Amino acid sequence: MPAASPEKLLEKLSRERPEPEVRSRIYQIAARLKYEGLLEAARRDAGGPSAAVAYLLAVSPGRAALAARWLGDQSNPAMARATLEALRADRDLARQLIDREWIDRRMADGNGSTCPRAPEGGNESD
Repeated sequence: MPAASPEKLLEKLSRERPEPEVRSRIYQIAARLKYEGLLEAARRDAGGPSAAVAYLLAVSPGRAALAARWLGDQSNPAMARATLEALRADRDLARQLIDREWIDRRMADGNGSTCPRAPEGGNESD
C-alpha cells in the first residue's frame, strides 16, 4: 500500500484532530510546505492557534490585505498580536504594513500592548 502524501495526511489530521497543539503543528508543517489545501480550516481556526494565522499569512493569495485588516482591527488585540508574530517571518510584508505612523497610532490608542516584546538580549536591528 503506497504511503499517503504529506498533504493528504495534513488534510486528514485537520479534519480529525481538534487539539490546539496538534492543529498548530499541522499549520506549521503546511506553511513550510507552502500547501494551500488547509486555507478554509485555518480561516475557521484563525481565532484559535496563532499558527493558523501564521499559516494564512504564509500561503493565502490575499495575505497582505488579510494582514492589514487584522493589524487594523482594534477590537481584537489578540489577532493583531498573532499577526505581528507571524510577520516576523516575512520582513518585506512587515515593512509594507508597519511603519512609524502605525506604531504611533497604536500607542496613541492605548493599544501598545498589541506589540510583542522583543526577546531578551535580542537585536531589533536585524
